[in-house]
Amino acid sequence: MNGKDNIHTSFIGKDLRVISAANNTYENVFGKIVDETKNSFIVKTERSNKVVLKNKTIFEIDDVTITGDSIKGRPDQRIRKK
Repeated sequence: MNGKDNIHTSFIGKDLRVISAANNTYENVFGKIVDETKNSFIVKTERSNKVVLKNKTIFEIDDVTITGDSIKGRPDQRIRKK
């Protein structure tokens, strides 16, 4: 993933790390994305699955920094927007 193309792809199966978040309980969450909804990711961590909201959150997904606000919306709609 690179440039603008990174928001037009499926994130399921990719590694995710939360860099910063409005809700500090999300910070430093790391794991694999197992599902995505309009407003959140479901991330499989070492201990459990966590729901991480996209709003006001900065992610590192496969070594690319992405703001959650730029990828809000239904995943299937975002992927088709290219």
